[in-house]
Amino acid sequence: MRPAVVVLGLLWSAAAHADRELIVWGQGKDRGLDAALRQFEVEHPGWKVITTSGSSGGMNPQKLMCGITGGAPPDLVKQDRFSVGEWAVRDAFMRLDRYVALSLRGEELAVRVRATLAEKDPAATLAVLGELEIHLRPLGDTRQADLLRSLRASASGQPLADGTQALADELVSLLGGIHEQRFFTACWEEACFGEDHDRAVYGIPNSTDD
Repeated sequence: MRPAVVVLGLLWSAAAHADRELIVWGQGKDRGLDAALRQFEVEHPGWKVITTSGSSGGMNPQKLMCGITGGAPPDLVKQDRFSVGEWAVRDAFMRLDRYVALSLRGEELAVRVRATLAEKDPAATLAVLGELEIHLRPLGDTRQADLLRSLRASASGQPLADGTQALADELVSLLGGIHEQRFFTACWEEACFGEDHDRAVYGIPNSTDD
């Protein structure tokens, strides 16, 4: 039994120290980016970034579809607009209206929590936190849920614990909604064109910019 215990212990130790992988498809060889990714790994111990071009000419859309269907999609994929257009004509995209609405609902509740805390109304705060708990439940164990529990504990006490308002600010930041009116209407190469009255152009910096 002792050898078996030792082997199991070694396996557990190896699993505990194994790097978590971030899989990126569609990224060709780039020495500058490779160096940046290695630096990312140094600054974030426990993570390893694995890249692949997907094919000799860049990311293969068919490979990505197979990965999604097989339940093993990448964490991040780089695709060109032609591939995205190809998927669109095949009705490969789903509407995100429901998720946008959910994000706005979460933001609304978080803002209400912060407002009731500022008004020093514990009963109202606890009521909104109850609504927010139901909203967050499908997400499982998240930082947002941790903040909710901390805020509930603070709101239950008199007076409020120090730092409570900062927790509420963080909750609002994490639950920021998706606002369609804030989207850029069009992007081309390295510039996005805004909707404001002067049609401002926003540059997207890259490694070749001065």
